[in-house]
Amino acid sequence: ARYDWASGSASLAAAYDNLSVKDNLSGARAYNGFSVKGHAGNPDRDAPLSYDVLLDYGYKAAAEGFYESRFGGLAQAGVPLGRGRLSVTVGTDLDKMEGNFVGNLYAIPSYGFALDALHLDLGIRFSGIFRSGDNYHPETSGLVFPAVKADWYLLEDQLVVQAAATGGDHLNLYGDLLETNHFLFSAYDWGSLDNSVERLTLSAGVRGNVAERFHYDLKAGYTRWRNGLLYGSVSFFDVYRPLLCYADYNLLFADLVCGWKSSSLDADAHLRLGKTNLEAGEAFVPASFT
Repeated sequence: ARYDWASGSASLAAAYDNLSVKDNLSGARAYNGFSVKGHAGNPDRDAPLSYDVLLDYGYKAAAEGFYESRFGGLAQAGVPLGRGRLSVTVGTDLDKMEGNFVGNLYAIPSYGFALDALHLDLGIRFSGIFRSGDNYHPETSGLVFPAVKADWYLLEDQLVVQAAATGGDHLNLYGDLLETNHFLFSAYDWGSLDNSVERLTLSAGVRGNVAERFHYDLKAGYTRWRNGLLYGSVSFFDVYRPLLCYADYNLLFADLVCGWKSSSLDADAHLRLGKTNLEAGEAFVPASFT
């Protein structure tokens, strides 16, 4: 549902999802969940006051007694200041799983301005993590991270040279991990849910489009992870099951996201090269090409 007015809009969406899994160790199981998302705002950067408010609630449960509920909120406001625009973003992510909870709070003040074709957004991200119970064992937050972006529009949006310095806390929540690895099972002793700290990511590249049909986003960079999430595997009665592992490591990467969009064809691809300083052990070293 959506409602528009002269200076903004509001929307509300709801969804239901079901995931059914079967393996040799635990048999069949099913996860049922629903989510509700709401948004209101006026993101027009030329307006005297731009604002955005997003709220997100989700719930997931399984027959064996597992449940997880989560809430996310974000508010952003911006006003003109000098030759640019001052904006502040504040947000939170909260997750409760089987009686224990973890969450983070963050704030990002930033100042954006343009020098002809060069657009700069200079910000700092402040972040903190809190928890209760034994299901989560988060690392100490990095507390302060860069939030800097630069875009040089050489040919409007057809060719843009981009660079960024970013970072932040990442809550490795069970519901999110289940989306990428369906065989994680909360009843297994598969490792603790920790947060990962993206201490610093530096990247540079180009993005744009050709004839508004072929779009591309190519970048290369470096990420320094503290307590970065990795997957492993352990044997349980001769049956292998997933294991969550964590390690500090450095990552060099190159990313290409591209696609073709027309009235008759819509196709996308995401290619990634990566190189870490990890050695093979209990955890799998991230693939060098995906």
